[in-house]
Amino acid sequence: MKKIIILLMTLGVSFNAFSSFHMVPGLDDAKIKKVEVSVLEGNLMFVASSNALYKSEDSGLNFKKVAVFKDEEVKDIFLDSDLADKLYLATSRHIFEFGMQQRRLFSASDEQIIFTVSKNKEEIYIGTSQGLYRGDENILSWRKVAGLDDCSVYSLDYTKEVLYAATNRGVYAVADDKAKRLFITRDDQEDISLMTKAIKVDCFDQEIIWLGTNKGLFVSRDNGITWNKFHALGLNNLDIDVLAQAKFEKDAIYIGTAKGFFRVDIKVKKAKYIFEGVYGKGISDIEFNNDGEVYLATSKGLFGSKHFASFSEAEASNNILEDEPAIEDIQQAALHYNEVHPNKIKKWRKGLKFRGFFPSLSLGYDKVINYDSGVDRYYVGPRDWDVLFSWNMGDLLWNSYEDDVDTRARLNTQLRLDILDEINRIYFERLRLKNEMQATTLNSKEMFQKSLRLKELTATLNGYTGGFFSQKLREVSPAQ
Repeated sequence: MKKIIILLMTLGVSFNAFSSFHMVPGLDDAKIKKVEVSVLEGNLMFVASSNALYKSEDSGLNFKKVAVFKDEEVKDIFLDSDLADKLYLATSRHIFEFGMQQRRLFSASDEQIIFTVSKNKEEIYIGTSQGLYRGDENILSWRKVAGLDDCSVYSLDYTKEVLYAATNRGVYAVADDKAKRLFITRDDQEDISLMTKAIKVDCFDQEIIWLGTNKGLFVSRDNGITWNKFHALGLNNLDIDVLAQAKFEKDAIYIGTAKGFFRVDIKVKKAKYIFEGVYGKGISDIEFNNDGEVYLATSKGLFGSKHFASFSEAEASNNILEDEPAIEDIQQAALHYNEVHPNKIKKWRKGLKFRGFFPSLSLGYDKVINYDSGVDRYYVGPRDWDVLFSWNMGDLLWNSYEDDVDTRARLNTQLRLDILDEINRIYFERLRLKNEMQATTLNSKEMFQKSLRLKELTATLNGYTGGFFSQKLREVSPAQ
C-alpha cells in the first residue's frame, strides 16, 4: 500500500479529485454487508448487516429496521429492477422476499450454505455451496442447473441471454439450464492459489466480463471465451471481494477489498486508492445511485459520498506539500518509535553470527569431597569456587536461536506493514483535508467539523510517532 500511494503522489494525483466520504448515521450495526439503491425510486435504499435488514425512503437520512435474523447470517440482497420495493435477501440458510408481502422462498439443506441471490427474466437464481438453483418465484419450484452440482457459487451477473457464475471451480456460463465452464480454477488441497470471488458484466459493453479473484483482476473481451489478467499501476495482486461500475464513467471499474476501496482507470491502466473519510477498510459492497452518489458497505459502518467526482490527474497543491513534513520522515519516526524498524532484525542477525564464539559460563561454590581407597574413607574438604567454560561448536554453523529470529522477523514485518499502511492513509487524508479547507468556501459549521478532523488526524500521527510529527511540523512551518 505504501508503494501505491507514493506512486500516485509522484504522478501528481490531485487531492480534491474525490469528495470526502462520511459515515451514514441511523444504523445500529457497525458491520455492514450489503447496500442496494433502487434504480426506479432513487430515494429508496436497503442496507443489510450480518443479522439485520434496514430500509430508508429518504436517501439514507433515516432508517427503519425491517427484519432481524437469528442463528443465520445475511449473505446477499438483490433489489428487483422491475418493482421498486421488492427485495430478495439471502441468509446462510434461507431466501426471503420483502415487498408487498414478506415470505420465505427457499430453504437450504443442513449441508448447504447460501452465498448469493439474483433475478433475471422472471426467474430467481440462488448460489449455494452445492450448486446453482433456478426457479419461478410464483410457483416456488426449484431445480438445479446441470453441470454445477459440485460447485460453490459465490457471485452472479448476466446479459440478456447468458447468466455468468463465479464458483470455486472457475467461471460458468449458464443458458437453457445448462452450464459451460469458461474460466478454470482448482480448489482441491493441491492447489488453492487462484479463487474467483466476484463477477461483473460491463454495463457499457456486454461482451466484456470482469472477474475479481484473490490474485487480482481478470477480464474477457469476447463473452468469456478467453481471459487475461488486467495489469494496472497500483493494482497488482489485490484480493478482490466486490466489483462495481458507475453509469456515468465508461472507462472505470471500482473494486472493494479487505485493504480498502479502489478506482481502476481502464483506459490508462492506473488504480487509485480512495480513503478520504473511510474508516473501515474491509469493503464488502459498492453501490452507485442515479445521481452518481456512492455507498460503501464496510466492517466499520456504511459510508457515502454525495458529490463523487471522476478521477483526474493534475498537479498537486505545492504549497500544501511544502508546509508538511515529508512522508518518509514520518514513516521512519513511526517505525523507530514502535520498535518495528528493519534495523532491529538486522542487529539480531548480526549478533547471532558472533554468538558461537562466546562460551557458556557457569560459576559454582561448594564443598570438595575426596575418597581415599587405602582406608576406604571419604574426606570432606573446605568450600571452594569452581568456574566452567563450554563451547558448542555447532553454533558456528547453525544457531537454534535463528528460528526464533525468523519467527519474530515475520511478525515484525507484518506489524511494520500495518503501521505504514495506517500512517500513509492518515498522512494523505490530512493533506487532502487541508487542501479542501483552503480551496473551498465553507460555512462556520463545516469549517469547525473539518478543523476537528484535522486535529484528530494530527493527534493520531503524533501517537504513532511519539510527538515527532508536530515537532517536525513546527520546523517546516513555524506558523502551524
